[in-house]
Amino acid sequence: MNTNIYSENPKFLTVYGFDCGYIERRETDFISLELYKEHGIYHVRLNSFYNRNDNFWKSFENLQEAKILFFKSCETFNFKKYK
Repeated sequence: MNTNIYSENPKFLTVYGFDCGYIERRETDFISLELYKEHGIYHVRLNSFYNRNDNFWKSFENLQEAKILFFKSCETFNFKKYK
């Protein structure tokens, strides 16, 4: 089992990191985007305090699908994909 919390390139949480409770988060003053794992399910949640119509919370059984939505949301709201 890989016990690295972050992948080497690009720097993003690994499955082990999510299993340990770490959260990928991007924030501005008006928008919060999160990717986290809870009870074996990956969640991507966006809270927009500027435009409530942008808010969403989607759940996925695998990390790859969750990362696709997370990265698309990063592009849409001009966040950096990786830290």
